[in-house]
Amino acid sequence: MESAREVVRNYDVHIDSKKRVTLRGATYHYYNVKEYENGCIMLEPRELVAPVTVSKRSLESMDKAMVNFKKGEVSEPVAIGEMTEDEVCEEVLKGLKSAERKTYTVDEVDEILRRKDAEDIIKD
Repeated sequence: MESAREVVRNYDVHIDSKKRVTLRGATYHYYNVKEYENGCIMLEPRELVAPVTVSKRSLESMDKAMVNFKKGEVSEPVAIGEMTEDEVCEEVLKGLKSAERKTYTVDEVDEILRRKDAEDIIKD
């Protein structure tokens, strides 16, 4: 039942009274465990990362923007398709820095967020 992967280490372990095993020289802190009917146990390393969250301030800003949108208080649309990536990032920065924030449509925000550099710019 050997796979095509090369075995780096092969050793026996003992299950202690609390049903634990010790992994020698483990390179990860977390593993996904799969137990099979035939008694085999597969450990796959996992990297735990914090989920992407939206800050409280950003949520409040979005709520305020939606209230303004429903009232019809919106700015003129920005033609992102005609702008370079640098110009879009510059517009985002201007909007974030100004007291009078520019309102973007949902599609425009999606387009901005698709730009790889926008992630570095939009941080609280």
